[in-house]
Amino acid sequence: MKKFRLAILTVIIQLAPAHIFAWQGMPTPQLHVEGRSLKDPHGNIVKLHGFAQTYSPWFNKPGIKWSDYNVAACLTYNKGLY
Repeated sequence: MKKFRLAILTVIIQLAPAHIFAWQGMPTPQLHVEGRSLKDPHGNIVKLHGFAQTYSPWFNKPGIKWSDYNVAACLTYNKGLY
């Protein structure tokens, strides 16, 4: 029974991830460009995810929140999104 528990524990440890990828407040690593890829210090390719913010009234409820590229109204609308 003791050998069985040890074998199960060994399998669990081997299947567990070797490291934690990220946590809130984690310092971000220095990134660099290699060829066409953005890489971290360990050589892993990094894919950035985010959003595209357009300031055109056509994309942000045309004529409802602002129109004619009214900068003040556009900024007010976008600040309200956060």
